Amino acid sequence: MDEELIIAKSGEAAVRMARELSENCPPNYFIVEDHNTNTVYYKHADPPHNIIKTRYTDEHIRIAHRSFLPQHERYIRWDRMNTEASDGKRDYYVPKENTANGLSVVKAELARQFRITDFPEDRNMDVETTILRFDAEGKHYTVEVADNFKDDYASGQIRIDLRQIVPCLRASVDNRVFVTSKGIEWNEA
Repeated sequence: MDEELIIAKSGEAAVRMARELSENCPPNYFIVEDHNTNTVYYKHADPPHNIIKTRYTDEHIRIAHRSFLPQHERYIRWDRMNTEASDGKRDYYVPKENTANGLSVVKAELARQFRITDFPEDRNMDVETTILRFDAEGKHYTVEVADNFKDDYASGQIRIDLRQIVPCLRASVDNRVFVTSKGIEWNEA
């Protein structure tokens, strides 16, 4: 369907949020709508099936299905399997591959390592970062993700090993790391 028609029908803000829903999905995650709880979350494709809660609604998934329909076989296979397994109570949406922004990839790595699904976000307008705060392992952790990393990640030019975020957090004196397009920074002992 033409995007202008979708905007006219659903509103520009809803279409923007639907595009954001698709673009923010980390690699190897699916967008899941659970009809029983009316929640939308990202779920990892492979065990242990980590999930990341989102602020999106079923309306955004419907718009994403119509507007930004992915073109690969996994979508059809997952959709068919999901329909049979859930008796229509849960819908999967597989976004186009390699569209995730840096913030969602950082959240996915934290979810994988710490088994946490909720990451409250704050903004630090002074240095243009998004701040993620969470509790794990009996400590309070803070991860700041620079806007340049968040925006540049999808380009494929950033070569940072995000698996190092958790070891850096644990090694940090103040349980805090800063992720930029140049690397991961932390205060060492």
